Amino acid sequence: MEHSSIATETAAETLEKNFFNCTRYPFLEDFDRHYKPIHAYLSLSICLFGTATNLLNAIVLTQRTMRSPTNMLLTIIALADSITMIGYLLKDVYLHFITSPMPEGADHGRAAIYFVLISNFVIIGGHIVATIVTVMLSAFRCWILYNPRRQITYREIAITSLCAILASFILTIPGFFSYTVVAVAAGGGNSSEQNWWFEVRNGTEYLESANFAIYGCIIKLAASFFIALFTGLILGTMRRARQRYLNLQRVSRQSIAPPGVAVENKDKEGPRLAGDGEQAAQDTADGTERLLIQKDAERRREGAKMRSNQRTTIMLVAVVVSFVITEAPQGVINTLVAKMGNCFLYTVYVPIGDLLDLLVLLNSSTNFILYCAMSQQFRASFRHLMENTCRCVLQRLRPTDEETELQPLGSTVFQNKWRVVMRKENGSPARPTEGNL
Repeated sequence: MEHSSIATETAAETLEKNFFNCTRYPFLEDFDRHYKPIHAYLSLSICLFGTATNLLNAIVLTQRTMRSPTNMLLTIIALADSITMIGYLLKDVYLHFITSPMPEGADHGRAAIYFVLISNFVIIGGHIVATIVTVMLSAFRCWILYNPRRQITYREIAITSLCAILASFILTIPGFFSYTVVAVAAGGGNSSEQNWWFEVRNGTEYLESANFAIYGCIIKLAASFFIALFTGLILGTMRRARQRYLNLQRVSRQSIAPPGVAVENKDKEGPRLAGDGEQAAQDTADGTERLLIQKDAERRREGAKMRSNQRTTIMLVAVVVSFVITEAPQGVINTLVAKMGNCFLYTVYVPIGDLLDLLVLLNSSTNFILYCAMSQQFRASFRHLMENTCRCVLQRLRPTDEETELQPLGSTVFQNKWRVVMRKENGSPARPTEGNL
């Protein structure tokens, strides 16, 4: 995701100077030329929307009624995606709005270029954290379905989160040594001004290739493989659980005999006193009815639990499937860049890199819509949060006693208070008037 965005800024100039012998693809260059002017606006809109919705996700998922280990993982994903989008937004604003349309030809300060590089590392780190936690989320969900009595604890979630952050830091280390800030000629042609830009550090080309390999093979392809594997196991477990539930329902219905059969069997036991048969039949009917009610209640509870479990699992499956669809193609291209070198980078990856970035950003920003569509509990908690927020805002906006003293001259409240004050000044008792009670 992020390697394309930082390589794009010097793509044309680098390709012309150093890789003029590479096979070029005119249709990709045409696509890049037509898409690049609108990419900044699309990515900015998605980042603003995604940051707001992910922060809202984190707020809703940390409500008292929503707290659970699974939701804690979803909260971490939301926060990591928010960090990724904030970093992308800041870099996008600087490179495509402040210094547009040609960032590599504009005049940059040294601090501004360090800001661009740091923003890029923040984007990479946040995305790696979100990816690792998404893999662990699917793994934990699969484990819960296979071991219903073994629940995930908050301590295990905390350890997972710390491991994800540590792994993110380790995997971004090659990026810290791949680029360096260098002095270049001023874009405006004024040689007295010092201008700065970034480039691949001499002797670290292998680090850049390793960066693409790590990001493509481990972060993208390996994560997509494991998520697809766990998703397949989850779907298989759901199908078996559904079949087991239907079998239990069928056996439960067959295990309850009709009242007439029970009474007929009891009548064969021998002669009874007058009224014993009717009483026995009534007792049997009552007992059977109670048993039916109890069985029905158990089936309802089991069915509600299974439906809730299925909704949660379907939601998680949708999350991970959308991840695979958007991440796997970029993982393949990153791996090919590491294998085939800079020609493939500048002639294939860079022209479509912005579009791939946009798909990843779009996937990270739609979780709120997915949660609202799939989770009734999330919708209820969100509605409750919005109602409380609106109530607090209205209470703050409601006028107080001090504010009513500043009503306009034509208002009823001001006129009534003015009458009372005038009576006091004239020595007459201040009688309450209409509207002053």
